[in-house]
Amino acid sequence: MIFQSFNFLLLFLPLALTAYYVSKNNGFRNIILIITSFIFYAWGNWWWALILIASAVVDFTLAQKINLLNQKLLISDNKQEIDILAINRKRKIILIASIVFNISLLAFFKYWDWLIGLIEDGLFIDLTFLKHYLPLPVAISFYTFESLSYTIDIYRKQFKPTKNFLDYLTFIAFFPKLVAGPIMRAHELLPQLTQLRKRPSYRNIEMAIFLISWGLFKKLVFADNLGHLVDRCRENINNAGVGLILAIAFSYQIYCDFSAYCDIARGVAKLFSIRLGRNFLTPYFATNASDFFKRWNISLSSWVRDYIYIPMGGSRCSLVRNIFNLYFTMFIIGVWHGAGIFYILYGLFFATLFLIYKVIPIHKVLPFILGKKIGNFFSIAIMYFLICCAGGIFCSKTLNDFIDISSSFLQIKEIIFLKNSPTPEFIKLLYGLLIFVLPILITDIIGYKRNREFVDLYPKFRGFVKISLFVAMFYLTLFLASRGSYNFIYFQF
Repeated sequence: MIFQSFNFLLLFLPLALTAYYVSKNNGFRNIILIITSFIFYAWGNWWWALILIASAVVDFTLAQKINLLNQKLLISDNKQEIDILAINRKRKIILIASIVFNISLLAFFKYWDWLIGLIEDGLFIDLTFLKHYLPLPVAISFYTFESLSYTIDIYRKQFKPTKNFLDYLTFIAFFPKLVAGPIMRAHELLPQLTQLRKRPSYRNIEMAIFLISWGLFKKLVFADNLGHLVDRCRENINNAGVGLILAIAFSYQIYCDFSAYCDIARGVAKLFSIRLGRNFLTPYFATNASDFFKRWNISLSSWVRDYIYIPMGGSRCSLVRNIFNLYFTMFIIGVWHGAGIFYILYGLFFATLFLIYKVIPIHKVLPFILGKKIGNFFSIAIMYFLICCAGGIFCSKTLNDFIDISSSFLQIKEIIFLKNSPTPEFIKLLYGLLIFVLPILITDIIGYKRNREFVDLYPKFRGFVKISLFVAMFYLTLFLASRGSYNFIYFQF
């Protein structure tokens, strides 16, 4: 089921809220959330729900076993050292079992056929019989990381597990964030699920409605129309400069698309009196690579930092090891997005940017030379240009596709230096780009100046501004909403 469907907005969500608030019993409410979450998830394919349940059962069981061993360690002060070592060894074995299970599950569905294909191409042999051709279960990358963080946090003794499997299943399957995040940690969400939630106040309901409305507005008016623009760019990629328009359009398409999903998810969760974390903070105003990942897909960036980069040694190690840690972490971010060479190159491209900014801290040099405001402006412009380069890699499907996009991208200099006149196709595409990018850019500038996403400024707006926003969203959606809607991009990850 998708957020922008009438089935969800007019049928599923009202019925789910009604059933949820019928009882004041927390256990009953969690059961309602589980049932509605599996209806929402299994709407596309019922066997996806079986995989999710299997993952939840395994990790809940292993986490309980780790916790039992943690408790033994607490009372083992007077025991021999050998007993403590044996307990720690068992804890580590169980943790490894959890990691192997989750990574194997992810690898089988997401990477197996792709890896077999690479072997076929490399060895010129037919291994078709080894492929399973099963569709990728939606959300598997998201809930796998949530499950992993749960067992790892318990192993680290940073979180005590719930003894109630239904509470844990609610945490994993909670439908607003299930399909495309944000990736929640147990300490962020489980405590909310184990206690009775009060009905949301009128102010919270108003904020929830705005989050949902703003998310739908961004999705239907901007993300989907920019998606059509990207498709038109691909059709006209032989025109000089169109590659740059494609890169900019794709960067805003994926931003509007993904942030729209997260806004709707936060709004829907708020109607159930549950808080989900923010996943974006004006990412295209980043001044360097590190700053970008503090603003873009924040839940994934912080996850790989806390569970991969820092445990490997982070930056507190030798230079060579630090470079390896950095490239491996960004490789994981790249491959997390999907089975494909260009996803990997996307991650490695950003790893290289991290190194470049460490050696040449442009974001510090420019403000020092040009002054804070002008220096920051150029730092943001340079970083956004590099983000567009990364976007060109990310959206490439084949090597020829990448070459065509890059070639057209670089040919923009011919238009800038007046060596060639822009083609009519270029002008039409540029016009479309300005229509659907400038409004988002303006709202992001407003948010950036206040260190907030625009949507989070809503409570501070006056009544007239709030009404004007709703009226504008209604009529712009009515007249400009794309007639051919795309699925949310991150569904495929």
